[in-house]
Amino acid sequence: MPIAGDRPNAPSLTVSPNPAMVDDALSIHIVNCLPGQRVTLRARVEDSSGKVSQSAATFVADERGGVNLSEQAPVEGSYRSADAMGLIWSLAPQAGGEGLRILQAALDPIMLELSLEVNGEVVATERIERRWVAPGVERIPVRAGDLRGTLFLPPGEGPHPAIILVSGSGGGVGENRAALFASHGYAAFTLAYFAYEDRPPDLAEIPLEYFGQAIEWLQSQPRVDAERIAVTGGSRGGELSLLLGAMFPQIKVVVAYVASGYAWGGFSKEGEVEKPAWTYRGEPVPYVIANRRRPLTPVAERPPQMEPLALTPHFLARLDECDDPAAAEIAVEQTNGAILLVSGEDDQMWPCSMFSDLVMERLKRHGFRHPYRHLRYPGAGHAIVAPYVSTMLNTLKHPVDNGSYALGGNPQDQAFANADSWTQVLKFLAENL
Repeated sequence: MPIAGDRPNAPSLTVSPNPAMVDDALSIHIVNCLPGQRVTLRARVEDSSGKVSQSAATFVADERGGVNLSEQAPVEGSYRSADAMGLIWSLAPQAGGEGLRILQAALDPIMLELSLEVNGEVVATERIERRWVAPGVERIPVRAGDLRGTLFLPPGEGPHPAIILVSGSGGGVGENRAALFASHGYAAFTLAYFAYEDRPPDLAEIPLEYFGQAIEWLQSQPRVDAERIAVTGGSRGGELSLLLGAMFPQIKVVVAYVASGYAWGGFSKEGEVEKPAWTYRGEPVPYVIANRRRPLTPVAERPPQMEPLALTPHFLARLDECDDPAAAEIAVEQTNGAILLVSGEDDQMWPCSMFSDLVMERLKRHGFRHPYRHLRYPGAGHAIVAPYVSTMLNTLKHPVDNGSYALGGNPQDQAFANADSWTQVLKFLAENL
């Protein structure tokens, strides 16, 4: 909106849609400038914990006195290419601050504040509400027997296709992406399996039967289509998703982000543990065991120069030192439905593109009869998450062992991977579920 008191034809902003869903691409236009005039657009977001992130870009108005962010690149600023969402993915912490999390801990709408400056003076502002939850979506906490999590149901009686979301090595329950899936018509069950309430504290010896119970519970819900169940997760959750697809025939689609086609050992606040991550019928699920074991140095013993730590060389060394890594491969060919893999080629947490290639090769070798696809993103790292969030954070303070780890990727390519993969995932689910 124009600042009060300005002349009617002063430079102004138009932004649509508003309000918007988080995964809606915005259309941002600046109008009523003088041809060739330099104008600066600034963005500001304060997240649910009070942390502030900012971005800015300066443009030269075209011969009609306008700027279309989808078509015009800034002449300077926090991003360089024509991109209507550039101000969003380039949001970075203000001086001395920690900035936005990759995903918010809460489902509160993101309030994006845009301000337009001419000659250092603010001449127009807009406030855009970006929502995680569409109108009519229900959020239902789940405490059913041992099961812990949250179910999001889209409007209507259904029955709706459903998707189970599982976390990676951070544990707990993440609700943002579940809310987005529900906003697209899926019953989305984000399931806790460790590091949450009375669930086990560590990612170690987790019985896969627990997930079988979750599938059966979800199938029993009256607004869920019991014949259309998918599973998705990222990192260790991607590994778990592939395991669950191979184990439980009720699952008709697997979407595995930055995943591994190998099963790996356990993880705790002390780092790696000499236990399997997963068990079935009381027995360990075979996992990569190095002949000359190279455990991660505990966080407390790491010198400062080791931070943030890139783990990809560690995983490659563990594979190289394993006598029989093939024994730890996940039997993905047993999956009773379609498989989509999403990877970043610059992943520094582990070599997920190589691990996903292993899955593709195994499926091809076994003549897998369902659709399968691998989306590889050059320049992207480990944090391929929701679209149109800040990608300026490429390190992770791990919530379990408190270590600092390198994620890899550069902000622009990471932003593309986030947006494009989300579109491709929704399309894959629509076609196969």
